[in-house]
Amino acid sequence: MIQALFRVFRSPLSWALAVSIALAVFLGATLASNIMVAWDFILSPAISWEAKAKLLFFLSSSIRTNFPLLAAVSTIILAILFGINAALFVFYIRTRTSGANKLQLGTGIGGLISGVLGMGCAACGSVLLFPLLSTIGAGSLLTFLPLGGEEFSLLGVALLVASVSILLKQISNPVVCPVE
Repeated sequence: MIQALFRVFRSPLSWALAVSIALAVFLGATLASNIMVAWDFILSPAISWEAKAKLLFFLSSSIRTNFPLLAAVSTIILAILFGINAALFVFYIRTRTSGANKLQLGTGIGGLISGVLGMGCAACGSVLLFPLLSTIGAGSLLTFLPLGGEEFSLLGVALLVASVSILLKQISNPVVCPVE
């Protein structure tokens, strides 16, 4: 499987895709609590691109102060795994014309959904899960979980690790059927 990883990431395109997606996921998770400020600032034509980049950097560095340790670590791991999973998936699709294996696709999508639902911090809650649950009055139920809802992030990490493993195994397999 390590050879498959090296094979995929020999290409600068795979690196660019993985890093871009990892950065987008990380920025999305860290900027979620300040999204309106960031959005207004970025859309303002009167503000230089340098100032916009500095704002994004400073807002994203809030992961050190706004996220508890487990949430910060799981957010970083989820972002990295999202990027790796996307690069592997694109490589797999490009090299195999038959399409993706249903188990791998389902695991990847499950990891993505669970990871996104679980991202967030204890102070402001999960980025998406608390608002969704609060619409039906169930937001307080997450406080009864041992990790306060951080279980969804850990589930997302586990599912994305499984997806990456399955993808690496599929990439390692030859394109032709084995001779019996």
